[in-house]
Amino acid sequence: MCLSPFPCTRILTLIHFIEDSSVAVFGCGAIGLGVIATSSLVGASRIIAVDVNPDKESWARKFGAHEFVNSAKLPEGKKIQDYLVEITDGGLDFTFDCTGNVCD
Repeated sequence: MCLSPFPCTRILTLIHFIEDSSVAVFGCGAIGLGVIATSSLVGASRIIAVDVNPDKESWARKFGAHEFVNSAKLPEGKKIQDYLVEITDGGLDFTFDCTGNVCD
């Protein structure tokens, strides 16, 4: 199930690499949810969704995310990159930037 053909197409080209790999998806809008769903479909072992909007956690989990990180709620001075390296014991196999523009 994909909301957009882009996430499916891009991830399916990486299917043999993503299976059993750890993945982080930055941004849980339509494209990000498509990447999460497709990563789950192809068998990623760990999918971490990252977004500044806490309301997107439930959607990310419905689409297959195993974990959700609100990067705006990290301890002061902690970078998201450092946090992800810490919780994954060394880093991720794949990251996908699906962030968009913030509307006022």
